[in-house]
Amino acid sequence: RGLREAGQLTDGFAANASRTLEANLERLYGAWSDPALRALWLGNAPVEVTRSTDGKSMRMTWTAGGSSIDVNFYPKGADRSQVKVQQTRLKDRNAAEKQKSFWGGALATVVATPCTAPFMGSALGFALSQPTWKVRCQPPTIANSELSRSSQR
Repeated sequence: RGLREAGQLTDGFAANASRTLEANLERLYGAWSDPALRALWLGNAPVEVTRSTDGKSMRMTWTAGGSSIDVNFYPKGADRSQVKVQQTRLKDRNAAEKQKSFWGGALATVVATPCTAPFMGSALGFALSQPTWKVRCQPPTIANSELSRSSQR
């Protein structure tokens, strides 16, 4: 008893994330089940859908490492729904923490407006794959330069 670490299961570690969104269940499920829509907010994450039940759940494999991902969908009223993600069979606590951060960011990106979702997904994917010092040292973005120009007017 008490020999496992937090988040540790019998076959590895687990990472969990959930989010309640201002979208009906059909729309939320569609953002996950349609590969083109999923690519807009999840970028090129190495996932492969292995099984799905319309409007209820999906099972995926994280192909870079072979971990399993369970995604469950819940209605929370007419125009609200919740998604819960659990990724299991991760090799250690560090991998679990990294994936927990990834899924937290990915679920935040789902709620982005359609015009920014492709850029946010790519930016998030890049940021998560880089060392902290490199992300903090990136040059100013176009948006920042536009803000500074408008404040000078």
